[in-house]
Amino acid sequence: MRGRTRARVVVAALAVAALCGGCAFGPAANRAEQVGTSQDLPEEPPAPDGETPPPSEEPRTEPPVVAEPAPATGTAEIAGTVAEGLPDACCAVTLPDGGLLVGEAGSGTIHRVAPDGTVTEAGTAPGVSGLLGLAVEPGFTGEDGWVYLSYATDSGTRVARYPYDGGRLGSASHRLLEDIPAGGVLAFGPDGMLYVGTSDAGQPGLATDPQSSGGKILRIEPDGGVPVDNPLQGSPVYASGHTDVAGLAWDAAGRLWSLDATTDDGVELNSIAPGGGYEDGGLAPVYTWPAGDAAPRGLAFSAGSLWAPDTAQPRLWRVPLNGTELTAEPAPLLAGGELSRPQAVVPAVGGPGLGVLDGADGSVLRIDIT
Repeated sequence: MRGRTRARVVVAALAVAALCGGCAFGPAANRAEQVGTSQDLPEEPPAPDGETPPPSEEPRTEPPVVAEPAPATGTAEIAGTVAEGLPDACCAVTLPDGGLLVGEAGSGTIHRVAPDGTVTEAGTAPGVSGLLGLAVEPGFTGEDGWVYLSYATDSGTRVARYPYDGGRLGSASHRLLEDIPAGGVLAFGPDGMLYVGTSDAGQPGLATDPQSSGGKILRIEPDGGVPVDNPLQGSPVYASGHTDVAGLAWDAAGRLWSLDATTDDGVELNSIAPGGGYEDGGLAPVYTWPAGDAAPRGLAFSAGSLWAPDTAQPRLWRVPLNGTELTAEPAPLLAGGELSRPQAVVPAVGGPGLGVLDGADGSVLRIDIT
């Protein structure tokens, strides 16, 4: 929430990926799908009579990823326009074939952007008048599966999933979360869990109330169930004490990061710990943009840095990471009029790069970065 002195904490979380320009598009593979079951392991041959079988080999564990510090300075350059004609675009997610799904904020219409930039309408979610977030399930084929939306209702924010078949969005929704006071950032991790960033809707007490979904980062299963390894048993709450979660992303070492727009109009960057509290007197932000200086919303990780579009001034923030610290102060890039109204950012798969939703006409820009 607002500025305060708190201890910085690291969380071993999950890696996530989305769009790329200049490299392969599509979500990262679910690590759970890469791990075989015990039935996949060959049986050991029996030892000859009278011989003692050799001891079993100790199970191997992969060493933790140690990410190299990002350089103190970097660059961002618009490499091209992927697509145009997506008015009121607010959010995007990539598909395995290199295309995109892009959502319209006002109507809830979902567009499909083919790899060649062709835009077609995939469908409109009935009753959605304020789209807030968009995600696809891990392992999504691009032809069938589930599409996840968060959107505003008369009673607050709702999270629901819709069937997606043959390139079309189905009309029957399956509601997962109801009556969230406000907010609705969505992001899947490679563990297959859905993370939802919410707002306290101007009621700070909700952020620390364990019975409220307001001012939280929630973690749920794809069908809406509560994971058994959540910090609070039986609760979707993963972290609390937030004012308005404005972005979620994971770095190369698996740390979860968030943006939090505070009540004094500043924006905090937090390294999220499971069960952590980020209220006044709680865990300290890694960095804070002062009130009136910037309004970053949306978050992506690529090339060792976090990236966030500025919705107050048309520019792109680069935040170079060194573990849970920063290599240098965040720097605004593309601040010379190259962008007109950046709304969302998604990271590359297989190499450095970004995609940015920009402009009143809803262009998808490909950004080369270092």
